[in-house]
Amino acid sequence: VLYWESDIRWAATGYPYLLHYSDLDLFGHPEIELADVSGAVATSFTSPGGDHLMSLFELRQMVAGTTVTLQLELKTMPTTAQWPRLASRLDPIRAQVTISSFSPTTVRAAQDHGYRTALLSATDSITTLAPTFIVGAGALAAGDVARHHAAGVSTQTYTLDTPAGWQAA
Repeated sequence: VLYWESDIRWAATGYPYLLHYSDLDLFGHPEIELADVSGAVATSFTSPGGDHLMSLFELRQMVAGTTVTLQLELKTMPTTAQWPRLASRLDPIRAQVTISSFSPTTVRAAQDHGYRTALLSATDSITTLAPTFIVGAGALAAGDVARHHAAGVSTQTYTLDTPAGWQAA
């Protein structure tokens, strides 16, 4: 693995976990929101494949000492109490981490906390807020990349799940 993208959500106890959706449906409990339970409760459930909810601490342990690049999307803005917990998990591997979000406010806050950042967007609304702009593949045309680069912004795409999509990008 050279590049790992994941989303971060917070348990009720304020610790970060890797989870795209707010509920624990993947682990057989769509009625339970991660934000309403402790990490201990959330990690007690397993997916049909036997996996448990991964903490950011576990991810750090896996990638420390490797060359893996992490793009971690903050699904919600961390609270004042959560930023130090995020830092305690990421500081040992900070050079490998880019924090991303669809929220410009969250991206600015991550920058204020010293993180390399990327702004996510579903449309081609280029901004120089972050040095990297990640846009939905369907919203990007070849000329857009040249325009982004001229503005000093690196461009990446997401949701390219087919060889045809990879070739188009």
